[in-house]
Amino acid sequence: MKYAINSSLESVISKNEKMNRYKYLITISLFLFTTMLQSQTQPNIIMIYADDLGWKDLSCTGSEYYETPNLDLLAKNGMRFTRAYAAAPVCAPSRGALLSGRSPARNKYTNIYKSKSAPNDSLYDVSKEIGLNNQTLEAKHRHTLGSEAILIAEQLKNAGYTTGFIGKWHIGILDGYRPEQRGYDWAAGYYNKIDVLFEDHYITNTTDLVNLPNAKPGDWREDCYVEAACSFIEDNKSKPFFLSYHSYLTHGPFVGKKELIGKYDKKLKTDQNNPKYASMVEALDESVGKIVAYLKHLKLLNNTLIVFSSDNGGCGATSNYPLMGGKTFSYEGGYRVPLIMHWPDKIKGGALNQTRTISMDLYPTFLEVANAPINSDYIIDGVSLVGEITQTSKLAKRPIYFHFPHYSKNTSPHSSVIYDGWKLTLFYNDAKGRYALFNLNDDPEEQNDKYSDLPEKVKELDKMLQNYLVSANAELPIYAHTPEGKDLIERYHNGNIMGDSENIRDNASQKNKESGRKKALNKRLTAEKNIRKAQLSNPTITGGKAQ
Repeated sequence: MKYAINSSLESVISKNEKMNRYKYLITISLFLFTTMLQSQTQPNIIMIYADDLGWKDLSCTGSEYYETPNLDLLAKNGMRFTRAYAAAPVCAPSRGALLSGRSPARNKYTNIYKSKSAPNDSLYDVSKEIGLNNQTLEAKHRHTLGSEAILIAEQLKNAGYTTGFIGKWHIGILDGYRPEQRGYDWAAGYYNKIDVLFEDHYITNTTDLVNLPNAKPGDWREDCYVEAACSFIEDNKSKPFFLSYHSYLTHGPFVGKKELIGKYDKKLKTDQNNPKYASMVEALDESVGKIVAYLKHLKLLNNTLIVFSSDNGGCGATSNYPLMGGKTFSYEGGYRVPLIMHWPDKIKGGALNQTRTISMDLYPTFLEVANAPINSDYIIDGVSLVGEITQTSKLAKRPIYFHFPHYSKNTSPHSSVIYDGWKLTLFYNDAKGRYALFNLNDDPEEQNDKYSDLPEKVKELDKMLQNYLVSANAELPIYAHTPEGKDLIERYHNGNIMGDSENIRDNASQKNKESGRKKALNKRLTAEKNIRKAQLSNPTITGGKAQ
């Protein structure tokens, strides 16, 4: 009997072992199948981010002077958004918004920072220009992107992507805030010391450049970046990858790529007439072409989403005509940027999209493309554009907000909202808070201010704007006559806070709605004169129209 019982028990154990092994094999098989299926369905994602490239700086977006055949082809075979906006009119906050999915206002990262004064992500009393002689002082802001922000690289890494970063970082460089510490498996080409500033597009010193072993003084920086990008792609070709390629082009200094400058010296100039800048635009285009060619060589192009855009409107070396202003301005020329998406497996070529988009939209777009979950506890200020690019759905009407509570060479602290084609801008440094109101559908060049004619529309949009600033817990400019403002001024005079030189403060002291508009109109007038001059030599020159 004992033997019978033991035999029966051994039989049961044997059956259970077989069943467990069977379940284990099924589990492993399902895991491997799911992993293989995911690697096949998850596309590679490459974000190419230009620096200071204007909305009209590509041939396909209206330039009649610059040459961008590779980007034009990318647009021809993909989708081009004609009303895309950067989150800010300067680079650092736009980069923070792009990578975090959160607006500059919510991040409290609203201006270019002073790197030497940024040991952490606390709020600082002074930024680039304190505005000491103004009605309003600049808002407090962080000098690095806050540690609570979850970067897109972190999200995609958790979804099975290998993540890489190349180029201009500009959202914090001290320990804890570098690319490798914020979700990137690999990074190259950024400076690893806070006291190193960008000097030239030809490398002068490789000591402080991260992870570019083949770079040497005298090399064109962008060529080194492309080489690094192709190496990253080669190393990760068998699995889904996410690459942030953040070029320094076309930011100054405007040295130009030597072998390209000559052709633009000889070309007919229009409102865009800087040969050095033109050579930099073409050099950027060449980089895009080389990356696309390498993807094609590896047979990865069809399953790769490539997104190309810029961090703010065009700088002073280019023309954004017929839009008003450019980098740092409150007008469309300061915020409008090119946006191209290319994905042969999903995007029908040659499509133009007039939906208004903003930098933060790319974060949820990438998550949806990667089939990655969105943390419900993490606030995102953008919306996915997948329905738009696949032409399966349209975005619902929504407001787009901007918040730049700082002085620049061209503008004063301001906040804006765009909704249903109307754009309202609040300028803080005016006696009672001055507004400008434009109907962008009819007047994208912002020539007809409707502020005095439509008080109810101003009231409606201002309420939306104020509610948004409250919901984002935005830092606002500080009025000089308030206790906080008086304390800030006293501490400045006592040497307890940093400040800027007298000429910078004097330059900022008169910045308000009227001063910024006068400067933008002067730039527009100069552009018109240059276009008319070019038309006398070549009647095919048109001057363009804002889309």
